[in-house]
Amino acid sequence: MRRGDQAEGLRKLFAHHAPSVLPILVPGGGQGALVANLAAGLTREGREVLLIDATPGELAMAFGLRARYELAHVVAGDKQLAQIVLQPYERLRIVPAARALKGATHLDPWLAALAARLDPAPELIIVYQPTATALLDGDLLVAAAPGHETLTRTYAELKRMKRGHGRLRLLVARAQDERGARTLHRALDETSQRYLGECIDWAGYVPNDASLRRAEAAARSVFDIDTASPSARALLALGRALEHWELPRLAAAH
Repeated sequence: MRRGDQAEGLRKLFAHHAPSVLPILVPGGGQGALVANLAAGLTREGREVLLIDATPGELAMAFGLRARYELAHVVAGDKQLAQIVLQPYERLRIVPAARALKGATHLDPWLAALAARLDPAPELIIVYQPTATALLDGDLLVAAAPGHETLTRTYAELKRMKRGHGRLRLLVARAQDERGARTLHRALDETSQRYLGECIDWAGYVPNDASLRRAEAAARSVFDIDTASPSARALLALGRALEHWELPRLAAAH
């Protein structure tokens, strides 16, 4: 197939299967393993997932990989897209993009262009961001671990971000139990309602169990360690719940 015909074929495919986008805000970062495990769980359900990493290589490290290059090198013409894409598992690709995303305010155009250049086209794009500088309209997943410092940092990030339509949803990471996770959610939701006028829905929690800790230490997916662990089951349940969320959907790139 000639290059022009291939590009046109990708554009047609993308037009009919426009991917949805899950923005994940983790104030300050530090939850790359959680995001990586969520993505790995989604691929087990047959989803083609693309991870966009706006941190300095957290997602690559979660899988024992090294992000030597990133999207900024492609934009500058120094590298081809295929040279920067990492693929830790079948149906799962990572695009390191910390420099490319820095200061970005509109994600839609370049996400659409990026997705149109990938074969197979992704069904879901997860954007992992430590700051809320560039967000899409639609539901936003905020991930936070228990602790007063995390509560303060998360509230500060929510306060400064510009929101469109869609719901805020909180996922509590590394929780010891549901009671502690619910306590964090209640505190953040009450603070957000009082000072920002916005509710934060409960998205669930991921237990900090032994299997998850072993997986992180080995830089592997928790599904490689124990698919029946509480953390693995929680991540799979969250992945299935995404089907009912109002996720942004990209328009076709031209």
